[in-house]
Amino acid sequence: MGNSRSYSSGVVPALVLLSGGTCYWPGCAERVIREVDGRPVLNVQIAHIVAANPGGPRYTERMSDQERNAFGNLILLCHPHHTTVDTMGHRYTVETLSGWKSVREEPGLARLQGLGALTEERLTELIAEALGHPQPDPQPAVINQRGTADRGGVVIQAGRDAVIGRREAVDRRDD
Repeated sequence: MGNSRSYSSGVVPALVLLSGGTCYWPGCAERVIREVDGRPVLNVQIAHIVAANPGGPRYTERMSDQERNAFGNLILLCHPHHTTVDTMGHRYTVETLSGWKSVREEPGLARLQGLGALTEERLTELIAEALGHPQPDPQPAVINQRGTADRGGVVIQAGRDAVIGRREAVDRRDD
């Protein structure tokens, strides 16, 4: 058996993101991240739905170490709930913990799936809504040097116009 606690680089950030900010135990408000001495610290433990080691709660030999440490077999629990789940393993089945995982992660997964069709206009709307700003008037795209529409070109064009305007103002002053 290899390292039973080796997680791929995206697993912990994905768990934190999809946790909704709290322990996966239904109704627990314990925050996933806590600030300690001005620094963010992981405030929960990574719990295996199917145990990582032989003799652990809900262990099965049918899984490889890689499968045990995969995103689909992990949840985040605060220390008291992790202890409870593991010491009373007969009460907290694979089905129960998998259900908690599904319920907790479903809203975040749905939002992430929606990003596939995210357009620049929709992103602008979402940012404006999040910041509480009214939606800016849409501006026409500027044709870039490649001959394609480029909304970023609007900013460049506005900057160019401002520079030209300043040059014209300086030129008029020099006359």
